[in-house]
Amino acid sequence: MELDWKSYINFPKDSEDTFYTPFSESNSSELENITPPNSYFSVELENITIPPNSYFYVEDTSIPPNNNFSVVEPLSNAIESIELSEPLSNDTSTSDYSTYQYNLTIGNSFDDWESVDRFIHEYCLERGFGYQVYRNDKDLNDHTITRYKSFRCSLSGNYEARKKIDQNEHHVRDSNKTGCEWHCNFKLPKTEQQIRCTTLVDVHNHELNPTEIAHFNARYCQFNDDMVQDLRFFTDCKVAPIIQLEILKKKHPYHVFHKQDVYNSIYKLRENCKDESPDSGSFLNSLFEKLTEDLNWKMFIRHSGNKRRLSGIFWMSSEQQDLYHHFHDVLLNNNTCKTNKYNMYLSVFIVRDNYGRFQNVANALVEDEMASTYM
Repeated sequence: MELDWKSYINFPKDSEDTFYTPFSESNSSELENITPPNSYFSVELENITIPPNSYFYVEDTSIPPNNNFSVVEPLSNAIESIELSEPLSNDTSTSDYSTYQYNLTIGNSFDDWESVDRFIHEYCLERGFGYQVYRNDKDLNDHTITRYKSFRCSLSGNYEARKKIDQNEHHVRDSNKTGCEWHCNFKLPKTEQQIRCTTLVDVHNHELNPTEIAHFNARYCQFNDDMVQDLRFFTDCKVAPIIQLEILKKKHPYHVFHKQDVYNSIYKLRENCKDESPDSGSFLNSLFEKLTEDLNWKMFIRHSGNKRRLSGIFWMSSEQQDLYHHFHDVLLNNNTCKTNKYNMYLSVFIVRDNYGRFQNVANALVEDEMASTYM
């Protein structure tokens, strides 16, 4: 059978008087003897058909308790009313802490300044802006101890020309300074062993770009110690520079590598890894080997000072001597404008053969370009 729900909600007057007539305390004993008629419990539960969307009901407690019955409403409406009744909050500090991996607040402590530098680097990179060290104060008694350090946004401040010039006669160049107010200070008190963050102004007046900041900010393109060690190892193993670049990209996927930066680092490592044995000794040994192979080689060595320091060397092969004897009518001599690490010039002697081509006939390393050097 189908149950008429309206008959249970809107009770008839007679049934309302029957079940909801208030009893006094004196009549409380009579309640125990009241037995409801059997007709009210004759409904078979298995035949009850419940209307859809009405499986759960929540009692509305807004009606005064003196009423004899209560009105019910669907649970979904009650949930919506609860959700809408909660006040909206504009506080994004909690969401920032859940979004970023590196977070900073006043009072955070660090063990050493290296940890501070590393944290600020990752903190600013994650949020998408550059930074610079604004102050780095040392201890008055011990200059090896840093007491105070201040970091500012790379766009802080405003450009001011240092020269007093007429702006109408000069080109006015744009500056990327926006007067950004972001800055943070760290201090190592004399009475403490840990570094603490004392000031944090987390306000920017420009757009933050976490995805592109590493591409155009030179600070984030620098190589850390692990990357330099990898480059040194690859360079010692004679790995091609282009392969080194690809390996670094695979090993450090979150770092931006520019081709020119990798090539410059490899060049510096090769310069530092050169054999520091005396160049003059190895150079003279190679010339002496040529002389033993061909006795027609000419070589002249000049020493100066009490220590017999090498001040000049001249060499000429047998083929160069033949060219000089045939075409010595016109002899050209010129020195390089730059010197080697020993401040010596390379002097080159050239003749012109019968085909109009210039041929090198002699070379020399000299300390100066005075006439006495060539006598």
